[in-house]
Amino acid sequence: MINVNDMLYSQHWYSTVLGEILGGCEIEPMAGLTTDELIHSKLMARKRAELQHTAGEMAAPHGGVKFGEALLPIFLNQEHVQEPPPEQLRGTPRIALPVAAEQVDKAVEVLRRYKVPFEGPVSYPAPCPAECSIFFKDPSSNFFELSVARPSYRPQWLPSLYSTYTQNDGDPHERPVHFFKMLLEVTDVDASERFYRDDLGLQAVGRDLWPDDGHTATFQTADGSFVVLVQKETVPPDGPGVHRNFMVPPDDYYRIFDRLQEGKWLRPNYMTEMGLRGDDEVTCSFFDPDRHRLQLTAWRGEYQLPAAKKGKIVAGRLEDFAVGSVTHFAEGKFYIVRTEDGVLALSQICTHRQGNVGWQAPRWQFVCPCHNRRYTQTGSPAAFEPDVPPLHAYAIELVDGQIVVDTDTSIPRSMEEANHVQIPAATR
Repeated sequence: MINVNDMLYSQHWYSTVLGEILGGCEIEPMAGLTTDELIHSKLMARKRAELQHTAGEMAAPHGGVKFGEALLPIFLNQEHVQEPPPEQLRGTPRIALPVAAEQVDKAVEVLRRYKVPFEGPVSYPAPCPAECSIFFKDPSSNFFELSVARPSYRPQWLPSLYSTYTQNDGDPHERPVHFFKMLLEVTDVDASERFYRDDLGLQAVGRDLWPDDGHTATFQTADGSFVVLVQKETVPPDGPGVHRNFMVPPDDYYRIFDRLQEGKWLRPNYMTEMGLRGDDEVTCSFFDPDRHRLQLTAWRGEYQLPAAKKGKIVAGRLEDFAVGSVTHFAEGKFYIVRTEDGVLALSQICTHRQGNVGWQAPRWQFVCPCHNRRYTQTGSPAAFEPDVPPLHAYAIELVDGQIVVDTDTSIPRSMEEANHVQIPAATR
């Protein structure tokens, strides 16, 4: 995640300039909580209750852009940040994206057409993991690099950007690569190398492999991306929201987590503390020796929408719920929605990434503050081009005038079904 000075302009620039070079760009929706609300709050444990009423009523400070599988979250600067001189086109911290050799000429043409100052292509001899690179900055002066990987450093299954690879089962799969390289500034390469190798478990590649970047230590992740530690006399603190997320299989996650906990590297995770994490999401936040904010997440494949599994819960009598009301039941993780047409019980689990939605009464909608997905009162996605299904429902029945909600089974719904209530008004 990086900081930018203008969310909309930055997203437009990434999608226009980098999107044309890399063959496409997806813009992630902007989220609905301010930087101060998410990062600096000292009352995180109490925010869950407040979230039901305040989520989405504040400025939207962060969103993201996605190139293939390289998701780059962007966070709005909340204070002035000293930018490097205009003539400086190469610096740290820096993010490098992979390009194929045949994309280099296109990159040069696109950068020139959009009047983006750049340096390169710069060719490198072996053993540098890159054959050549182009250096430039985004509109907020974040350093970027486009690199052509040297084949000897690329895992056999890892192709050029957007090409097809074959797994052990012999079946072809579309798998765009992640980032090519991430450069981090450190004050002590030796100490940081031990942390990233022994505690985080990255594969050490070598020292001082990158010409012109000074004293470095390089690591490679399982997907072929490089993490490069660059020696500096001083390292400025990360800006608001800036962090780096490492995705690992669940078995590896717990082994790494134990080492991070033993080394006292863990730090509070504000999303977890605020109760916003998905029910099936396993993640933690931690620091490296230079206090860079890092995150570790267990990759579990496609997200599921688990039921609350609290059995049958008596929500109350039908007449207890006024027409137009939306009532949250924290124990069962559901909402009772009363409309003019009747009553329904909606799961609080967002159908995007399992976050917990809150009811935003002034705007008459549910909102998930994790990635800004919004839903109508009956749980339909509130978007011109919905990219998620409606909120799931729970089965309900009337027993002696009482609404009873069965939380053991989460019921998926189509767009058409999302406009229907479960207990019609005629049953009053």
